[in-house]
Amino acid sequence: TEGVPECRKFYFPRQAPEGYLAYRYPSGDVLMMEFDPDRISCIGVWENFARFNGAYCIGFEPCSVGYDTVKNAEKYGQKRPIKKGESLEFFIRLTVKK
Repeated sequence: TEGVPECRKFYFPRQAPEGYLAYRYPSGDVLMMEFDPDRISCIGVWENFARFNGAYCIGFEPCSVGYDTVKNAEKYGQKRPIKKGESLEFFIRLTVKK
């Protein structure tokens, strides 16, 4: 559709120290995403505006630093990158509560 972007992505400027995100559907159901805030506490959100296969969707992206690159993250004061050769282990738990 003209004037509607194909998609967009944004990051929350502050970290999520509680270690969860929630989305409440109009039905009242709640999608919970829980994660280890000591390892991945930055949150990105992307939206697709039905320009791909006619589907509108939204996605949560927990990450160690936001803004897609370490350089961009540093511009916004986020300085917890994974060093070259290091690994990062974490958990993500998805649940739907009715």
